[in-house]
Amino acid sequence: MSRFVRASKFRHVFGTAAKHENSFENIRVSANAWDTNLVKVNPLFISINWNAGGGGAFAVIPHKNV
Repeated sequence: MSRFVRASKFRHVFGTAAKHENSFENIRVSANAWDTNLVKVNPLFISINWNAGGGGAFAVIPHKNV
């Protein structure tokens, strides 16, 4: 029986926790199971499906406005 460690380029990679000033709090996203991709982010914008009455409420916010 051979004993070896699987060769992985991610074996010695460790994550760091996000700083509190770089996070968002109290965002009420939709609780509906049919709503997917509740929060999406790219280098320019953040988009969020809001938990609001009437359905279909969502916001696209530029990073420079947050």
